[in-house]
Amino acid sequence: MKNKELNDITRLYDRFIRHCPGTEEYTHRLAEETQIILQLRFVDYFIQICDIIAMTRDIPHMTRGSAGSSLVCYLLGITDVDPVEWDIPVARFLNPNRDDLPDVDIDFPITSRTKSCRGYSRSGPDAVLGYLITCSIRINQQGVKRPNAWVSRVTYPAGSHTIH
Repeated sequence: MKNKELNDITRLYDRFIRHCPGTEEYTHRLAEETQIILQLRFVDYFIQICDIIAMTRDIPHMTRGSAGSSLVCYLLGITDVDPVEWDIPVARFLNPNRDDLPDVDIDFPITSRTKSCRGYSRSGPDAVLGYLITCSIRINQQGVKRPNAWVSRVTYPAGSHTIH
């Protein structure tokens, strides 16, 4: 293992707020997820998600979606779902055959949306807020579905919209 990989693993594991049980099942799952995260160079992405949660910890929020299938997300405190306990496969969230960022949905109450944006945007010019989009499907009286989307704010990091 290279020094950069060891440094990345240390940076990621140092952010864990939960202890990983030492059973073979947990050890294997953690090694599998860590390998995928290193291979796809997602360490900084996970750290930024932790930063968002830390900077907005006084705002009620809920993490949902496929992030619940990640042991790393559970150990980092991004989600409260232990995927090993619930037998949720890792491929639902992290897949080595995909190179796009895994989806982590963090919902804030509409009354706190501006506060949550401000809380994270104060972290510097390279902060990633990404797309804050609320989508819904409205059904009119004739039963026709109409998509509606609202973009609250879009901010990109310096450089690219992906983190590698």
